[in-house]
Amino acid sequence: MIFPPGKPLQLIFPATPAQSVLMGVNLKIGLIFALPPISKLLAHFIMWKSGNVYFFYFIKKTDTMNERVKKIREIISPLLTREGIYLVDIELRGFANNQVLSIFVDTETGITMDQVTHLTQEIEGILDVEDPIPGRYRLEVSSPGIDRPLTEKWQYRKNIGRQLKVNYLQHDQKVERTGILKDVLEDKILLVDHQQEVSIPFSQISRAIVKINL
Repeated sequence: MIFPPGKPLQLIFPATPAQSVLMGVNLKIGLIFALPPISKLLAHFIMWKSGNVYFFYFIKKTDTMNERVKKIREIISPLLTREGIYLVDIELRGFANNQVLSIFVDTETGITMDQVTHLTQEIEGILDVEDPIPGRYRLEVSSPGIDRPLTEKWQYRKNIGRQLKVNYLQHDQKVERTGILKDVLEDKILLVDHQQEVSIPFSQISRAIVKINL
């Protein structure tokens, strides 16, 4: 039986207290196996008793993770703004006391190892003071990598002259097009595909990545 997380579950046990506790433990194990992956689903398992009725409450771990990522973004944004560096993305994964915090940063001209090293030290100091992540965790600060989708205009500008693979909507039809990024305008990009210039509005793009020919 699968129970939706975030909602209370009422169970009536006509058994001894020891048997009831054992049943609760078995239910927890059964739920974990029934709803993988655990790291994306559950953060808390709460049990309480009222009379002969046991209540179980499940809280989504993703809610807690999202709140922490939001807090970390707020904490480090002033530092990045001061350094003239863009925050591309933040990822927090893993379990308590064994989490990995990945922070992806970049600039319009590319980020250097010296900048990454400096930022890592600065961010570590800020997080030590603010302590947004309970327990132990590992901090990773790096550039986003060439295979990460482009989401901001400055990322497109940085890749003018490179080959892009773009997925977008055209007349309510899904289109995939590969070409050289010629220019980035206010509301669209210009892509050259087989010597044909194609205009693609940002509002219609669902995914765009830099394509590297090996």
